[in-house]
Amino acid sequence: MTTSGGGASASALDTRWEGHLTALCALQDAAQPLTAALGRWLRTQRRQAAAGSIRRDRRAALDRRVPGWDSADDPALRRWLVQAEDLINFVDLAGRMPGARRGPDEARMYRWLSRARTLSRHSKLSKNRVKVLDKGLPGWREAA
Repeated sequence: MTTSGGGASASALDTRWEGHLTALCALQDAAQPLTAALGRWLRTQRRQAAAGSIRRDRRAALDRRVPGWDSADDPALRRWLVQAEDLINFVDLAGRMPGARRGPDEARMYRWLSRARTLSRHSKLSKNRVKVLDKGLPGWREAA
């Protein structure tokens, strides 16, 4: 089946869209910056979401695979994501959770993680933020 005007078939467009999503996830998993093309694609998805014109299945796929994808323009979320990434990188390098008395940077990460745990226990941490921590930092909810 082709679209009117002889364009690409719906399944070909879906395959192309899924390819973009898979490439985006691969870059995120590898902690690599977005390419210009994927950045444009993601901005298009955000614009469609803001306008209410994104397909439900596509929004669900983005929500599931790219937590926080539709809020990148939110400065508070951006700061939170940077702090989460700092913590995840620290744990990857140090092989342990941060300690409260191991220097100012580590103490800051310790306080941030403690707050995230408290918010999560009281169901006040958004599902997308929980997904980010669950994916990047398994076991983050457990206090040392």
